[in-house]
Amino acid sequence: MESEIPIRNLFHLLCYAWDRLDERDLIEAGRAPPPRDTLNLLGRVLVSGVAALVRRGFERGYREWQEEIAGIRGRLELTATIRRDLPKYGRAACDFDELEHDTPANRVIRATLTLLMRSPLVEEKLRHEMAGVLRNFRDSGSRASE
Repeated sequence: MESEIPIRNLFHLLCYAWDRLDERDLIEAGRAPPPRDTLNLLGRVLVSGVAALVRRGFERGYREWQEEIAGIRGRLELTATIRRDLPKYGRAACDFDELEHDTPANRVIRATLTLLMRSPLVEEKLRHEMAGVLRNFRDSGSRASE
């Protein structure tokens, strides 16, 4: 005998199982969509979670760079600097780390939002909200965007 579990109950069970009871109110139980509309419910959870993440701050991680730069930064690659005759041009080959927001976790969230926005099954209002939170993923300090 199969029984259907209302989606809001499923969401509350998942919050309990993941020890995230404080997040169960991200989605108002009375406004939860019917069970056939799981995609919009999960999209709403994602938008609410990302909005909370924006307030708290995105995860940041170090990324290693190897560049020829004016001056010295990080670790000097002496062999490469001399081999390319870079001192003649006032440059040096260096390895250095830079703290940025372009981490695997942030990329997964950004990609998920992007894919959900493209789905014709997602409500238009939710799609606009997703676009709004997606704008927060612009990493002005990231070299990846250069």
